[in-house]
Amino acid sequence: MAGDAMVLPRVVLEAFPSDLLRKKKQRSRAINLIVDECKEMGYDGIVLESWSRWTAYGILNDPSMRNSALKFIKQLGDAMHAVNSEQTNKRSLQLIYVIGPPRSETLQEYDFGPRDLKNLDDAVDGFSLMTYDFSGPQNPGPNAPLKWISATMELLLGSTSNGVRHLSHKIFLGINFYGNDFIVSRGEGGDGGGGAITGSDYLSLLKKHRPVLQWEERSEEHLFFYPDDNHINHAVFYPSLLSISVRLEEARKWGCGISIWEIGQGHVLAASIFLPHKQALRQNYAMEALNAAGLTPISAVLSDRKQEPRKIPSFFKFSNSSSFNTNPSALQECFPKKIHGGLVILSSVLNSGLAKALTYEEALQQTVGDGSSGETGVIDSAISFATENPAILAGGVAILAVPLVLSQLFGKSKPWGVESARNAYAKLGDDPNAQLLDIRPPAESRQVGSPDIRGLGKKSVSIVYKGEDKPGFLKKLSLKFKEPENTTLFVLDKFDGNSELVAELVTVNGFKAAFAIKDGAEGPRGWVVCTSFPLL
Repeated sequence: MAGDAMVLPRVVLEAFPSDLLRKKKQRSRAINLIVDECKEMGYDGIVLESWSRWTAYGILNDPSMRNSALKFIKQLGDAMHAVNSEQTNKRSLQLIYVIGPPRSETLQEYDFGPRDLKNLDDAVDGFSLMTYDFSGPQNPGPNAPLKWISATMELLLGSTSNGVRHLSHKIFLGINFYGNDFIVSRGEGGDGGGGAITGSDYLSLLKKHRPVLQWEERSEEHLFFYPDDNHINHAVFYPSLLSISVRLEEARKWGCGISIWEIGQGHVLAASIFLPHKQALRQNYAMEALNAAGLTPISAVLSDRKQEPRKIPSFFKFSNSSSFNTNPSALQECFPKKIHGGLVILSSVLNSGLAKALTYEEALQQTVGDGSSGETGVIDSAISFATENPAILAGGVAILAVPLVLSQLFGKSKPWGVESARNAYAKLGDDPNAQLLDIRPPAESRQVGSPDIRGLGKKSVSIVYKGEDKPGFLKKLSLKFKEPENTTLFVLDKFDGNSELVAELVTVNGFKAAFAIKDGAEGPRGWVVCTSFPLL
């Protein structure tokens, strides 16, 4: 395979391991089988999953069997390192080992911890940490609260003085590309439940129920509520560009890589959503969306394959109260706070942590776009980046250390979205701190004219946006607007090309809010078509 990408298929040891771990011949046979398969198929190694299975069988509670388990992993790693990859003679076969998060606030005998990392350092090339599935149908809540992820890393790497933090570069922090749709109220036919959803499921829910997306600040995830046909309330948690970006920043903070579970579970967009001639724009948009948030696109990711999202019991429990209210705002009473290890861990998905919500139109525009503009927004951009980046292998592996991810990560969410030209004009008149930002080149502005908003007591600000020079653009912006934290921008482009990217870019970099003007200056519903708006 071209470049530095490596293909490592996932191997799961599901059989009861008693004979495998106790008998030397069985171990040798299994190891030889794996190595031979890698050589025959030209793989660069494997992603091995066994620890969670062995934990479920209860064998890791026995110190002797636990030592045998570690011995098997070391033997396998040594055997693989003795063989060069068929794809390159310069690199031996690689072993990535999958490990789960602890299920209590302190490490138990069966948990994978700092001593195990140190013990397997030479034999294992990387550890894929499953930091997702924090919640389940019986304890509905976020997929992977950020504080829980941080607490898991603390337990795994140990203290600064006597831990193994120097091995953090071998950890691949798990990021889910699927979401969950949980039942959070009881009614006729409602007895709890729900479960995992993929990108296509999520988009269908957005279109059908027209919900309001909300940012939950404690878990740092997006969610929305909707009632189903039986008037039973659901809570949907699904990764967004914002939630992914803060988890990438967490990985950067620890100096580790990432593992995505899994690329194929992201948004599956029908080809009819986009006009054929705009497909190339869609392929480039995802990376630009990451760039707009201050992200340096990663060159590769580790990917573990599985058929369905796994469910691992977590030690931060949600209430199982039977008195769920069909009104989402009342749910905060059902989730009491808990404190673990000095950390206030999220145990309520609804309290004062909800930031300003996006409307359905904004959410959908930022997710799938429409057939006339080829828009793809915050959520779809992150998924599309992983799906369309040729260096990322579905069902395989490519190893990395995450580069600098965010130039600036804000403490709370800064709203950005899309507004129609008419709404933008109205809000420019209503809000004294709202300003119109024209990012078109001078030639385009001269051709069709610039918005004349002198009747509102304002004047549009023109700063040309060049994607290759974001720092220069932001510097010019800072010279024009002295109080960005109090300023809301309405961004005008020729069509929609860069306005959404700029809206997100400026909110990440300190502006109160920013909104791309739908269809720009010259689109079918843009500023020029709204003939009642004057032009200079």
